[in-house]
Amino acid sequence: MEEQKTFIVVGIPHAGSQIPLECQESFLTLDKSILLQDPDLYVDEIYAPALKEFQLPHVLTSVNRYVIDCNRNADDIDDSFCEGAPHNPLAKNLGLIAHKTVSGTPLLKRKLTLVEVEHRIKNYHQPYHQKLTTFLEEARNREGLWFSYEAHSMPSQGKSGHDDNGKPRPDICLGDRDGKSCHPLLVETIRQTFEAQGLQVKMNFPYKGAQSYVTQHYGHPDQGKHSLLVEINRALYMDETTFEKTQNFSALQNIVTQILKNVLSIPKNLLK
Repeated sequence: MEEQKTFIVVGIPHAGSQIPLECQESFLTLDKSILLQDPDLYVDEIYAPALKEFQLPHVLTSVNRYVIDCNRNADDIDDSFCEGAPHNPLAKNLGLIAHKTVSGTPLLKRKLTLVEVEHRIKNYHQPYHQKLTTFLEEARNREGLWFSYEAHSMPSQGKSGHDDNGKPRPDICLGDRDGKSCHPLLVETIRQTFEAQGLQVKMNFPYKGAQSYVTQHYGHPDQGKHSLLVEINRALYMDETTFEKTQNFSALQNIVTQILKNVLSIPKNLLK
């Protein structure tokens, strides 16, 4: 089936759960109770019906974000995970390659070599962004603009590595870097559609896209380049302890389908 000629491109950088064989030796454990704590499990499945119905171009990766994070800058290499790299006092737990979970559980058996890091960039990070860039450029050349819709999920409450540790989170967080990465009409259409379904929406809390490479790199509204972080509370669709889907899963699929349908109905001339 051919993809629809549209200005929307959906990116799903964190839904993967696989640890490739060549990367397994560097991990302290392959225990799923640890390795599935921070990936955005099932987000690809949440959006699958909408992507199929509207034939939207989309990009995703099957590898766990602990292997490499496709929503971080490929140059974000520091000595927390790479031998011989410069020290970055501002580095977060989940940088380009995580050395521990958000809750602080160590992940790496040892620091990686620069060769290993470059291998992961070449095999997983670069292909993701090459495909995403191609889709976005095609959309902008054809439609005069692009909308990078970044599909994520978030824990139902802040973890120890978060600024909102222990605090309950909203149903939905929309991050536009405080209005810097996306046209207000796109943001409001999505916000109002979620709220019409009875969901609580917060803008730029707990995530605004400040650490999101995609939102920063691809979101420049004055150039017709729009990017929005869409975070769904995991408690809406899964048990965060067992990692099993709940009975609300299909309802959430219907909601995001309506979200994308409403975005597609926006006259493009209003976004330029």
